[in-house]
This record gives sequence, C-alpha cells and structure tokens, in this order.
Amino acid sequence: MKFLRRSLYLALLLCCTNAKGIVGTQNLIGVARDSNEQVLYIEHHQYLDSGEHLINYYSPELTLLVEKKLSYPGLPHHPDIVQSDILNDIEITMQSRMSYLQVVREQAEESSSWNFELTPNVVVDAGFDGYIRNAWSELSPRETKIVSFAVAGQSRLIKMKIRDQGFENGRRIFTIEPKNWLVKMIVPRIRLEYSSERQLVRYEGLSNIKAFQENGMSVVDIQFKPWQGQLPSLASDITSDISDSRL
Repeated sequence: MKFLRRSLYLALLLCCTNAKGIVGTQNLIGVARDSNEQVLYIEHHQYLDSGEHLINYYSPELTLLVEKKLSYPGLPHHPDIVQSDILNDIEITMQSRMSYLQVVREQAEESSSWNFELTPNVVVDAGFDGYIRNAWSELSPRETKIVSFAVAGQSRLIKMKIRDQGFENGRRIFTIEPKNWLVKMIVPRIRLEYSSERQLVRYEGLSNIKAFQENGMSVVDIQFKPWQGQLPSLASDITSDISDSRL
C-alpha cells in the first residue's frame, strides 16, 4: 500500500502540465508546502522544443530526489516515461508499443515487466493533464468521467473518477479520486486549479515522497509559476521567511 500511495502521488502530481501545446522552451517551478507553509520540496519542469518534458524534484537544500522524462509520441494522455527514483534506486520506463503499453521496473538487480492494453480510455501515469486539456470543452459538472489509470511501477490498472467542479475566483477546478472505496481510503482526493489558458496553477493533494515520511508529511499544496532564473537562487528565496518571495 505504501508503494501504491507513493506511485500514485508521483503520477498524479505529475499530471501537472503536458508539453504539447507549448511553443519553445519553457521553465516552470512548483513549490510544495505543508499545512504550516513549510517548504518541503521544489519541482523544476522544463519543456523542450523537441516536445520532451523534463521534471526534477529537489529537497529545499537542492538534493535531487526524483528525475522524470516524458515524451508524447501518441495521444496527449499516453506519454512515454523514464522515471528515476534516486532515493530508492528504482527506475521505471513506460513505452507505447502499438496497441499496448510496456512497463519495466528495475531495482538493484531485480527487474520486472508487464503490458497493458492501450486504449483511448487509459491514462498513462503523468497523462492526466494532457487528458484534461484535450477534453477541456467536453468536461462539465454534469458528468463524471471514469478512466483506467496506469501508474508507474504498478502492474494493474486503477479506475479513477474525474470531475469538473466549475469555477472559483476565475479558475477552473477539477478533482481526481479512485473509484474503488478501498483505494480511496489511502489516496485522498486530488484538487487541480487551472487558469483560463488551460495551465495548471495549483495542486492540492497527496504527497508521499519517502524523504518526508518520518515527519508525517502526506498532503501538500503546490503552486506553479513560470521561472526564468537559476534554481539555486530560487531555493534560497523560497526557503527564507521573506513574504514576497512566496510563489
């Protein structure tokens, strides 16, 4: 169950921002805070002209925690993924192979692999943002979408519910949660806030990066903004107590 929670967190959080539709190289920074406003970690998202999306997760001291590389050879919610969990020495790859998805998980000297049928109703790991952006006009508060979710490192698909909750303060709100009541008990509902330009600007929900388990950290509030500076200076700013440095 612990690995499922950690995998679901990385996948759902990652759902933040798909590289397709963005012209030129762009950098985004996401700052994860707990309920006491303490900075837990930093996400650096980089979108390349090639269409690839690179994500690095850092501690506030800039220790690299997780690396992720996404590319989009097919549907926007079917990314190919290479994910390296530095803390736990785990590498996971997810690649589209015609009509199926191939998943390989490697840890130490152990390796396992499995396949999923790849249909339009399957969302691959970090593909939720692509799904929402692509179905922007179809989603409405009157209808709940149910999709099958392929989580990095998990050998079974998970049914997830996507709901359009309407607008708050000019932002469109979506929630994502497991359909199964048992999984719902360990994975709380995810809340996503989008701007009118279809860009994810806020994430509230589960975090289970192992580095923070000892402190009992489980739920985070992450706000995303464009960033053109250098990561070391950003880390220095956001970990200070200067109020105007908050992203």
